[in-house]
This record gives sequence, C-alpha cells and structure tokens, in this order.
Amino acid sequence: MLTNGRYDKIKVLHDMSSLLWFLKEHAIKESAKHGHEHCLIYYKELEKDLEKHIKMLEEMVYKQ
Repeated sequence: MLTNGRYDKIKVLHDMSSLLWFLKEHAIKESAKHGHEHCLIYYKELEKDLEKHIKMLEEMVYKQ
C-alpha cells in the first residue's frame, strides 16, 4: 500500500526529475546559446544539486 509519506516522496521525486529534465534539455542550452553566463552557472549548480537530492530520494523510496 502507498502511504502518504511514500506518495509525498514519489511526488517530490517526480517534480524534481521534471525540473532536472527541463534544465538539461532547455535552460542550460538556451543560456549557453545566448551567452547568459550568470544563468548558465546557476543552472549547472542547480543541476548538480538536483541530481544529488534525486539520488537521496530514490534511496529513501526504494528502501521502504
């Protein structure tokens, strides 16, 4: 059975994965293309953070 806590983790994992996909497929490429260096640096840092937190959430979800 899917508990509220497990559902919440899966929902957050899904949302973070969607944001990570958008960063990789659109935001980072567009920032580089248009020379927006500050945005590019921020997006790449955010990408690393999201990957780290997604991994942590995956471990929590699969552990239960």
